[in-house]
Amino acid sequence: MVYLTESEGMKILFGQDVHGPIHPDLKSNAEDYQGSLELMLSLEADVLCEGHYGVYKGKKEVADFIRHFMSA
Repeated sequence: MVYLTESEGMKILFGQDVHGPIHPDLKSNAEDYQGSLELMLSLEADVLCEGHYGVYKGKKEVADFIRHFMSA
């Protein structure tokens, strides 16, 4: 689940566990996860507040972080 808000003209995306994990014991679905990452990219956030890895600022830095977890 993510939450997107706007502040001072910037899109702020709050995302817990953007990095996963994908594991059968957690009943994870890799296809759904990849779709979620694509959706987060499409939001073009200026700031990402990720629950474990901190805050990323700038559209490029946010997109690079999300893309890091996408399948090639």
